[in-house]
Amino acid sequence: EDASMLSRWETWAESIDLESLPQLDLVVTGSVAVTRTGARCGKGEGFSDLELGILGELGHEAVPIATTVHPIQVVESLPQEEHDLRLSWIATPDEAIEIETPPIALEGIDWSRLDDEDLEEMPVLKRLRPT
Repeated sequence: EDASMLSRWETWAESIDLESLPQLDLVVTGSVAVTRTGARCGKGEGFSDLELGILGELGHEAVPIATTVHPIQVVESLPQEEHDLRLSWIATPDEAIEIETPPIALEGIDWSRLDDEDLEEMPVLKRLRPT
């Protein structure tokens, strides 16, 4: 129970160097709404996109991206931007939806979308930013 609390996660966490981060097999992300074609809407902060961008900057290969939602969160369409991550799997209590289009390659971070405040909020971005 403590490990799930933002105020207590450090008790259970183990810090590792970015370069030691192993290749992931799967990413599970939260979603507000999804489509059966793999479009995903998160909370609008772009953190999932950035986290995958960080993996791309580190040279990691693309992996399947999954989410769990209630059936009411599966909608007909969503507006999408080029940097929005696409899903490979959607799980609801009633079904598992496999998306036919594979995930795009992890190309890294679109640095033009970030400002100085973004870099201050996520120090790892400052570290990875090309000079």
